[in-house]
Amino acid sequence: MESKTAIDKLLATPVAAINLGVEDFADNLESQGAWVVHVNWTPPAGGDPEIIAILDKIL
Repeated sequence: MESKTAIDKLLATPVAAINLGVEDFADNLESQGAWVVHVNWTPPAGGDPEIIAILDKIL
């Protein structure tokens, strides 16, 4: 009988995830029985590079 490798052990454990941003990803994982923590995150300043540069200067 073969001993289990580290990857075999990893794949045999339940999935746990931290989801950032898109809530549908968390919903899909949960519907498959995964333990999920969803973080409602968006990029600073909506991802606008000019506004981010301004914020970087004042922070």
